[in-house]
Amino acid sequence: MQIATSGESLPIPVRILDHDTSGEFILVSAPGGKGKSALVAESGDKIVLSWVLPNGIAHLETLFLSMDEDHSNTPVLWRLEPISDVVVTERRRYHRAKTRQHLSLHARTGNIPGVLVDISERGMRCLVDTITPGKLTRDELETRVNLSGKPVDIKGLVAWSKHHGGHIEVGITFARLRKQDSEILRSHVRRELAKAG
Repeated sequence: MQIATSGESLPIPVRILDHDTSGEFILVSAPGGKGKSALVAESGDKIVLSWVLPNGIAHLETLFLSMDEDHSNTPVLWRLEPISDVVVTERRRYHRAKTRQHLSLHARTGNIPGVLVDISERGMRCLVDTITPGKLTRDELETRVNLSGKPVDIKGLVAWSKHHGGHIEVGITFARLRKQDSEILRSHVRRELAKAG
């Protein structure tokens, strides 16, 4: 599950800890980690929860009610009030092109070697060996891929991860791309889909 606020440009991974069966509140893990990376919210801030379903991505709008801290004044959970119905959006609005190549994902904790499996205009799917699902933080990942013989610099966020055979499959949503990189990517996807078709 991910959380997004009006002050953050990227969604942040969180876990649901508890919920009131009457639907009055939801408790989620305090997003952003500890110290300077901890996310700050105020009563009444609009918070959007999102999670992946088999048929799409679910979104739920909530209001921030309060935050609980531990003995060291570190945020441990947020209390949220749902203010909308759950809305499901189509999961794959962008076509994926199979593009197999080795790459290195640069994270705050170091480099993660992997293999690119496929790519679309909004994200890509990789196989890696050195992480556990759910262990990647909200830190941006950076990498460079070769598309149709041209290098493309990518910054993204892990949207999901799961076990896949003896590897970990990771879905990465692009945070931002330079205009020229977006054009290279779009042309590559169209070219590869035309070949496959």
